[in-house]
Amino acid sequence: MEALDQQSGMKRIASSSSVAGMVLSNYGSIYSNVWKALQLLSADPSPLVTDVARKLVTRVKQKVRCCAVHLRAFDTGEHV
Repeated sequence: MEALDQQSGMKRIASSSSVAGMVLSNYGSIYSNVWKALQLLSADPSPLVTDVARKLVTRVKQKVRCCAVHLRAFDTGEHV
């Protein structure tokens, strides 16, 4: 629902939708930022940092693949 703010003459939207959108966008961006940082650290000059970051990236990718297989099986009614 939009309303006209009397002092500024600008349209305002319902605050609950603004807050909900802000929370949801921040929720996703936290994980996106962590993922981007891990990918950057995978190319770090320090061999120890690179090794740990690559192991984490590999493990996350394995988990995603595993979950995707289970979700596909669930959707089709198959048992994995």
